[in-house]
Order: sequence, then C-alpha cells, then structure tokens
Amino acid sequence: MKGYTTIAKIEAYLTTEIEAAFQPNVTAFIEAVEDEIDRITHRNFIADAVASARTYDADGGRELFIDEAVDVSEVSVDDVVQAEGADEDYDLMPANTTPKRVIRFFGGLPRLYGGVEVTAKWGFSVACPAAVSHAATVLVADKISKAFPLDMQDESIGRYSASYRLPEDVKQAHETLKAFTKPLL
Repeated sequence: MKGYTTIAKIEAYLTTEIEAAFQPNVTAFIEAVEDEIDRITHRNFIADAVASARTYDADGGRELFIDEAVDVSEVSVDDVVQAEGADEDYDLMPANTTPKRVIRFFGGLPRLYGGVEVTAKWGFSVACPAAVSHAATVLVADKISKAFPLDMQDESIGRYSASYRLPEDVKQAHETLKAFTKPLL
C-alpha cells in the first residue's frame, strides 16, 4: 500500500469497525483504489523514500521538463555533474513549491539523446494531500458498501440518526481527483 488511506480512516468514515476477517479484503480494495487514483491522475502522490536516477533527452534549449519530484539530489549532463543555484549551472522550477517539474539551465543544453541524468525522489509530495486521501477513503468505502450493501438512506430512531449518501460522496471524490489530474503533454 502506498498510504493514500488507512483502514482506520475508512472505519471513521463509515462509522463502523471492520472485522479482522474482512481486513485483508479492505487492504486489497485500498491497493486497487490507489492504483486507480494514480492511473486517473497520472501522478504518484507520495514520493519515493529513496532517490533514483532517470535519464532525459535534451533538445538544445534552456529548460528540461522532468517527472514530478520533491527532491532533486543530482543532475549530470553528458556525465558531468552540474551545480544548483545562483551563479551555478541550473535552478529547479517552480522555485518556491514542490513538486519540481523543470530544470532551467543558465547556459542552455546541447542536443543530447539520453544525455541528462537526474537523481531525485520522484512523486507529487512527501505526504498524500488531504483531499486525495479523503477521495481514496470514500472510494474504498464505496467498494465495501458494494460488497455489503447499505440499504438505508436515512434512518432516525429517537435522538439517533444515520445517513448513507455514498453515491454523492463518490461523485465528489471523482471531482476532487479531476482537480489533481496532471495534463499529458
């Protein structure tokens, strides 16, 4: 599991305790929803814990568009390590926020096929954004409700009332994910 939601969050959302015997099914639902969210949004919302290298082509311009990263630890051009910052070789953009998506080289880049190697922690953020976490929770709860249908829409017994409106919440969860979808180039 990536960590977009947890069984505890799902239990709180559904206001019920999930039986231990059913928890492996819920774990499978969580994994499926996390994969679905990544596929829909074209993003990995929790960055890798360990940096890894990816290779890019350079078109001779000043900017290199990279996959989303929360931390770039090294950039090398044609096996020469570059230095980051003012009066150096490049800056990471956007300057004051993550994820980083662009490396702006001060002197420009030569045309290189696979000649730029970037080592980074790849992903959208260090922790899953709260809105995406809530959407994941709702979508898993929807899968649970389909496995064990909740017949009740609104029910009141004395001072106690319960209301289940998963279809509305599921629609809102999909709207939330649309807002986080990365456009494809």
